[in-house]
Amino acid sequence: MGAGADVGTPPVMHLASGCRLATYTVLDVVHYDGFVTSYRAHDVRHSGDVLLREYFPAACAARNDNGSIGPSSADREAEYARGLERFLKLASRLAAVRHASIAEIADVVALNDTGYLVTVESDTATLEQRYTDRQRLPVDEVLVLALELLGGLEMLHLAGMVHGDIAEGSVRFRGEVPQLVHSPAALLANFRRMTLTVPSIDPRLNAGTADPDRTQDLYAFGLMLHRLAKGKSARREPGPDDPHGALMRAVLRVVERAFSGPREFRPRSAGEWRGEFEMVRELPGTEAR
Repeated sequence: MGAGADVGTPPVMHLASGCRLATYTVLDVVHYDGFVTSYRAHDVRHSGDVLLREYFPAACAARNDNGSIGPSSADREAEYARGLERFLKLASRLAAVRHASIAEIADVVALNDTGYLVTVESDTATLEQRYTDRQRLPVDEVLVLALELLGGLEMLHLAGMVHGDIAEGSVRFRGEVPQLVHSPAALLANFRRMTLTVPSIDPRLNAGTADPDRTQDLYAFGLMLHRLAKGKSARREPGPDDPHGALMRAVLRVVERAFSGPREFRPRSAGEWRGEFEMVRELPGTEAR
């Protein structure tokens, strides 16, 4: 085991490069935030790289000499056990959400007295990197991006979960398909929700109600789209001679509904908001088909 200089304060013992977990070989530590450790690993079975998210709550857990994780003291045993149960349940629920625009969870592993969530690693650029290179995105690309990602977000919300970390850095492309990734911050947002959720309530029954976490997802999504469409500088509205002016104005009207104006008139759900973007796509002359 080794301690990474940038992945734990105070230093936390992480699994060393070369350590074997089921069919995965650890390559290096990517991130540690006090909740999960993220490792880049190699899937021996499928000959590809993956990301492992290891449940490792700093508040109540410690690494043992044999590499396993357990409660940091006797009075933390119940807390750690409850948290591990929630983490594995969350991982299984996320794995059940299947959508092209949600990063697929390839495996959920209970090992080393803790849990691991496995996602296929993509080496393509994040939306943040594409945006940095181009300053802003063409409005027809913003429209397609909204339609595809909102479809995935709607599936998460209908499953009773949220994303919780929507930003350009949390969208990665698999081929040319944008995907919301399960970042550590997103996992933590859902982990916290599980302590407040009544399991007997079907989340589909209240998917359109004013859930503050879902509302925050839409708010963050709207701000992200606005940055992508308008650019980093204070860009003026398109002029009357701009060939994409009508489309830009229509897209921005729908985008801004997520974060401006009276709250009661903002989108109530990802599905409702996506429907508004669908209507924009049908405008004459729109290239985003």
